[in-house]
Amino acid sequence: MQRKLKIMADAQAVTITITILLAITGWIAVHFLSASRDRKKEWREFSRDTASYIASIEKESIEYHTYNVRNVEHESKIKNDIDILDIRISIIKKNLSFLYDVSFFRAAITLHNFETKNFITQNIYSEIVQDISRHANMLIKALYEAE
Repeated sequence: MQRKLKIMADAQAVTITITILLAITGWIAVHFLSASRDRKKEWREFSRDTASYIASIEKESIEYHTYNVRNVEHESKIKNDIDILDIRISIIKKNLSFLYDVSFFRAAITLHNFETKNFITQNIYSEIVQDISRHANMLIKALYEAE
């Protein structure tokens, strides 16, 4: 009889131990999944902020190219903003799968009619302005698709 009671007590102890281990394992799994979800959410928010930053650079660049005269101060600000964007994209590339390169956007803005004494005012339908918008949109799309 005592042997049966001991076996029953041992079985209860094993059951309790297994229950506790399963609860701890479940808690750990939920914790890691939740932490992973939170990190991904933070990166998505950073990507969305970067997309807004790209839109502001696009607007500044189009204003620069469509302005009546060359604006050296504006050139400096645009170059600085693109450098900051490049850093932000580098950080995103380290944490998300992101394939688009900022150099295309930079080239669309700075390759023609930028930092030149031969500045020519562009209209909104010019190839330069259209390239800026196209590459900005491609960058933003890539950010929204990054995982």
